[in-house]
Amino acid sequence: MFQANTIIFSSSGNSAVEIKRDNGDGTFATVILTSDPKNGGFVFQCAEYVTPEIKIASILNDDLTN
Repeated sequence: MFQANTIIFSSSGNSAVEIKRDNGDGTFATVILTSDPKNGGFVFQCAEYVTPEIKIASILNDDLTN
């Protein structure tokens, strides 16, 4: 469902997930970002080496746009 080396934004614009690597087992290495109303950009929230697809989808509210 997801590709390595992409950034996926939620349609609300409140979060984004950078997919760093596909681990080949349904999990991904990710960087999770949240919106920063002070500067209008995104700030680092956390990084994970093993993030399942379902968690990525839930972070982005199952409504994804590229």
